[in-house]
Amino acid sequence: MKKVRVALLDQGTPRYQVSAITRIPCSHGHKIKLIDPAEIEYVHSDISGIHAYTATGSYFTELTLKVLESRAGLLRCHKQYLVNPALIEEIVPLENGLAQVKTCSQTVLPVSRRYLRGLKALFHL
Repeated sequence: MKKVRVALLDQGTPRYQVSAITRIPCSHGHKIKLIDPAEIEYVHSDISGIHAYTATGSYFTELTLKVLESRAGLLRCHKQYLVNPALIEEIVPLENGLAQVKTCSQTVLPVSRRYLRGLKALFHL
């Protein structure tokens, strides 16, 4: 019980190592498609679930945004969006500290003030 109480009070990261995801399982019809995280352009969360978008289409996944962010190398740019940093073409600053990200397929994604600093730090801006 002591360990549980300390863990609840600490609320830190787990002490064990979590491996990176090499394939993301996605539903596609009656099949499960395994997608390489490097192929994913962005991930979007909405009322129907989590959708991963690639050059070939969109796929539904059971994994959460938090898991995809921490284990698949995707970057959070908004509370509902993750983006692959390798596929960002440009960052467009907007008013009030907001921004937009344009991906290689010309998709425009929102960047909230909360995550803009991390995005700029990644590209040393």
